[in-house]
Amino acid sequence: MLALGLQVRPCPDGSIAVMRRFAGLPVAWLPAPVSLPDRRKTMAPVTLISSTDAAMDAKLRKTGAIPVITPQCRAILNLSADTATRRAALHPKWRNRLVAAENAGLKLHHCPLPDANDHWLLQAESTQRRQRKYRALPTGFALAWPETRLFILRKRQTNLAAMLFLMHGTGATYHIGWTGDEGRKLNAHNLILWQAAHWLAQRGCTQLDLGPLDTEHAPGLARFKLGSGARPESTGRSWLYTRATASLGRLIT
Repeated sequence: MLALGLQVRPCPDGSIAVMRRFAGLPVAWLPAPVSLPDRRKTMAPVTLISSTDAAMDAKLRKTGAIPVITPQCRAILNLSADTATRRAALHPKWRNRLVAAENAGLKLHHCPLPDANDHWLLQAESTQRRQRKYRALPTGFALAWPETRLFILRKRQTNLAAMLFLMHGTGATYHIGWTGDEGRKLNAHNLILWQAAHWLAQRGCTQLDLGPLDTEHAPGLARFKLGSGARPESTGRSWLYTRATASLGRLIT
């Protein structure tokens, strides 16, 4: 966040608050609080709290905070099991596509993401974003992340597909990816995700966050994530807290 030019403050529980301004009003966003913030020591007139789970939601209902965004469902892949168990958890069609990709003689390379704004994956994903009209974090976010792993599948020195993962402690998160027509025909992302999960597990990662499950706008992508053996897991709601609206919040929640 600091590398992107945002103001960040530490919270007493070890998490962070990102300071923003909306319509001239200071807002403190708590993206992943470990515990409920102390309402007597607010960092800004408005606090936006992205709750981690339903248990935190239940506590927030008693504080006067108002829910403003519904929970998000994410695909979480367990990497703590052995390879045979993880392979058995694959959906049969997903496994068949993986086998086909494994037998296609494709070459997989992986390395940290180079510190270059013009890296071909970042450019390709930006173009893809404009074409498909979806929003994502800015390019600088990935470049500023401390530990990344980029997996690229090539055929005769031609890039067929790629997936970028952000590593954090004993976890990792899928960040961006791209594939062309030939890569889709060859099930490139099945092979990349399987090999990346294996590499991450060997490095001590116990779970891989594959991102949101959107069955309405991206049903194919949701099936791909769940087919890999990932389980759906819900986050909490996002809540808005101000002293001025606390009484109203207690009435409506």
